[in-house]
Amino acid sequence: MSILHLLCLGAALAAVNAGALFAAPAPVDPTAPYQAEWESLKQHQVPEWFRDAKFGIYFHWSVYSVPAFENEWYSRNMYQRGSSANKHHVQTYGEVSKFGYKDFIPQFTAEKFDPDAWADLFVKAGARFAGPVAEHADGFSLWDSNLTRWNAAKMGPKRDIVGDLSKAIKGRGLKFVTTFHHQWLWGWYPTDDPAADASNPEYSGLYGPRVPPTAFDYGSPQPPPDDAFCSLWRDKVLEVMDKYQPDLVYFDSRMAIVGEKYRQEMIAHYYNREREWGKGVVLTYKEPDLPPGVAVEDLERGRKEFLAQEAWLTDDAIDWNSWCDVQNAHYKSPKRLVDELVDIVSKNGCLLLDITPTAHGVIPDPVKDRLLALGAWLKVNGEAIYDTRPWETFGEGPTRVKGGAFGEGDTGDLTAADIRFTRSKDGKAVYAIAPGWPDRDLTINSMQIDGAGPNARVSLLGYDQPLTFHVNDKKQMVVTLPTLNQAERPCDFAYTLKLTGFQVSLHPSARFSMPGVVMLDATKATLAGTEIRLWTQEGRTFVGFWNRPDEDVHWLLWAPRAGTYALRGEFSAAAGASALTLEVDGQTQQAPIPPTPGWLQTEWVDFAQVHFDRPGIHAITLKPADEKAWKPANVFQLQAAPL
Repeated sequence: MSILHLLCLGAALAAVNAGALFAAPAPVDPTAPYQAEWESLKQHQVPEWFRDAKFGIYFHWSVYSVPAFENEWYSRNMYQRGSSANKHHVQTYGEVSKFGYKDFIPQFTAEKFDPDAWADLFVKAGARFAGPVAEHADGFSLWDSNLTRWNAAKMGPKRDIVGDLSKAIKGRGLKFVTTFHHQWLWGWYPTDDPAADASNPEYSGLYGPRVPPTAFDYGSPQPPPDDAFCSLWRDKVLEVMDKYQPDLVYFDSRMAIVGEKYRQEMIAHYYNREREWGKGVVLTYKEPDLPPGVAVEDLERGRKEFLAQEAWLTDDAIDWNSWCDVQNAHYKSPKRLVDELVDIVSKNGCLLLDITPTAHGVIPDPVKDRLLALGAWLKVNGEAIYDTRPWETFGEGPTRVKGGAFGEGDTGDLTAADIRFTRSKDGKAVYAIAPGWPDRDLTINSMQIDGAGPNARVSLLGYDQPLTFHVNDKKQMVVTLPTLNQAERPCDFAYTLKLTGFQVSLHPSARFSMPGVVMLDATKATLAGTEIRLWTQEGRTFVGFWNRPDEDVHWLLWAPRAGTYALRGEFSAAAGASALTLEVDGQTQQAPIPPTPGWLQTEWVDFAQVHFDRPGIHAITLKPADEKAWKPANVFQLQAAPL
């Protein structure tokens, strides 16, 4: 039989096994707010509740929770001959032709599942939205569906999991979430392997239509999903939307393989329900599955590097390695989770944290402990998280966050020096959150204090005494922290300072932690002279041996756009104070270089602003300001920040 015949047969059998398909959605009412067109869907606005909520919980919990081996991809990996999952499966359960994925369904009993207890835990954890993975890539639906017999109401738990959770979660005043991953089903199972039960047409309602292995290609599956698959994909989402009215619908990656019209129809249907339901809704996507602006961007296991203009979402798992319950779990620490939440909120994002219930419906104690620790922290510091908006910059400090999806494992732990900022919606309070207990005198470098009212105050959330503070000669806030041991501190980690009654603006130096900064390190410099040279010590390369005042340093700077730029440099001057002149485009700026304790102990020095009348390449020269008073200095880097 040809592959074409197999595909046609598989599609037909899939429809039979699915039951009565949802009727295709009627054409969108031309008077409806949103049409099934990208430009129309881009007009949808993110509701305020999402920007206020900040923290949500969801969970990968389904048939794959029964074997609890490696991760939630077990349903696919068990059929990949030679893989660790396949070896484990054969050794534990037998060959996949004898015991396939479908045979785990009766063991997915959920007999200890208590949706009210789960919802109570989510409230204690401080979540403002929560809900289940409605269907993962495995083809098993967790709601009472008329579209497929392979669902939790008819098999396994024999309960409407989504419906039970919808009642419990909404009943606690939380927003309800459903997530969908079922676009992955196209080619998920090896339906071309005659030795696997997944190739049996009798089970195509679970395993999907018979397709060749190339159908699993991530971006360009061959063949692409047919209309029968895309229709069922869309209709499952519509069924959940209409039955349970979720406030937020999340989509995993690979949605772009579904035909454009099916995605457009689904989104228009959801957005147009806002008026009928009387509430704002949120839909999320992962690039490049939808055009930007159609929905809220989600970063899987990742964050933004800088403050984003639009609201966004991170979905991350409480386990470093798996999204579902597994036998050898490796959970993140409570501090790591709090720091991640703080960093995300400071950049205009929200966190959707995945947890890992067991097949029996139990949330493991280590997971509970971490959720309760999050809740305890939010009880003290929540006013700096909930209902806040970003300040003018996200924060300051030495730790760099790797931007984009899947960067969480490459981002180090935040330190006490990595301060993050938020503000109240009315702008009357600004919050500075330090992930660790700060030094006794904490300087907030990014805030310029332009004035203070009679009731100006700095407080530590959870501590009932006002703090001593002063403004230094750079107009930066310096706060004196009380001497408290760990037991006396208001929480275990991430301590929040609240500033009220001040006129606060972005300090000029903070521009250099924002997007668009041009960085010129020493290795990019051209050195003019006979003694001056590049030198590397303790892992840092710098311009050194600048002993002669008739020598100088040159860079070519590429300005991405015309405009005014702030310039600063990182220097050391262990031989004593000196001064440098910076020349660019006929403009001359001078700055004193303060003495430093050592040649590798540096100071940042601000030059005055310069203006570039065009984008492109500009030549910079750095030279001694006074040849007679010159004392050697090391140059580590220059930075230019657009204003």
